[in-house]
Amino acid sequence: MAAAGPKSPSLIEKIARVDWLLLAVAGLAVGSGVVFIYSATWTSDNPELRDYYVKQLYHSIIGFGLCGTLALLDYRKLLRLAPLILLAGYGILVAVLLFGTEVNNARSWFEWGFVRLQPAELVKLALVLFLAWFLPWRGEKVDNFWTFAWGCAATGGCMALVLKQPDLGSAMVFGPLCFVMMFVAGVKKRWLLMGLVLGAVVAVYAYFFYLEPYQQARLTSFLDPGRDPEGYGYHLQQSKTAIGSGGMLGRGFMEGKQSILGFLPKDVSFSDFIFSVIGEEFGFLGSVILLSVFAIILLMGLNIAVRSRDMRGALVATGVCTMFFTHIFENIGMTIGVTPITGIPLPFISYGGTFVVTCLAGIGLLQSVHIHRQPR
Repeated sequence: MAAAGPKSPSLIEKIARVDWLLLAVAGLAVGSGVVFIYSATWTSDNPELRDYYVKQLYHSIIGFGLCGTLALLDYRKLLRLAPLILLAGYGILVAVLLFGTEVNNARSWFEWGFVRLQPAELVKLALVLFLAWFLPWRGEKVDNFWTFAWGCAATGGCMALVLKQPDLGSAMVFGPLCFVMMFVAGVKKRWLLMGLVLGAVVAVYAYFFYLEPYQQARLTSFLDPGRDPEGYGYHLQQSKTAIGSGGMLGRGFMEGKQSILGFLPKDVSFSDFIFSVIGEEFGFLGSVILLSVFAIILLMGLNIAVRSRDMRGALVATGVCTMFFTHIFENIGMTIGVTPITGIPLPFISYGGTFVVTCLAGIGLLQSVHIHRQPR
């Protein structure tokens, strides 16, 4: 008779195993985000913008509900549905291209009354689940070329559909996510190198033959923002001025002149350029504290990956951490002029209902891997 599998922990045991420090740090980040959004919008002439901090709070509550649900759900059961989840993700990406609402020349959202959904954010986690399920399907290491190739194809499909919207910032997250998960899964280095070369070729082709001129300008303006200071270089110039004027301790909460006076445009200060508001109001010290909060989340997530008892659990945790890191690196980088301006939000902090729900769902997946790992 076959040996019985490990007993599933009870609800009480699951709650006892929750990583409360990780949950508390994530909650601190989300709460800080609501406060920063209020500071960035309270002087806006648009009454709708002044209510964005309330909307962020509502979405955060939904996100914590989803976080708790995913934490208590065994991630291995969820992985069995990963192909269907990714297929549904492809379907919703196609649907948004056909029926979505166009905002700022991008068809990236569904809108139903006061509800707005951005499918690309959810598909990032769908791809994490799919790759975590698919890559080790022949064993603990990926030594089959076609497994590598199909993983790249699944990732490329997500990128292509998101670029079609066009949403360059979200599309740029899928590549690093796939690369890091494949590295952890044990993909041979020569295949990874081949993937990098192919990705570089596709990126160059997309830049010259796929992207619109305004997207090309956004990608290159960070190299020389002074070339077009009133156009594509304007946001970066004002962002660097805001962060630099914060000094060591900042101007104080709700005292950021660049944001209050509108030099840092109010339509981006609460979302893509929220770090500029933080840098001006809380200075270098506040920025370091925020980076420390991110570092704690990433290190705890990677610790969960290392301590996982199976490759799929490690890949789920790695994928979520990679998604967070890519957003953090690109968002902060673009506000200080070291990466292209792509319109990518800062995890837990930037305004964005679907995005904050996605981030908290990622925390829920980390908790699930932590809770359901089998003791030694």
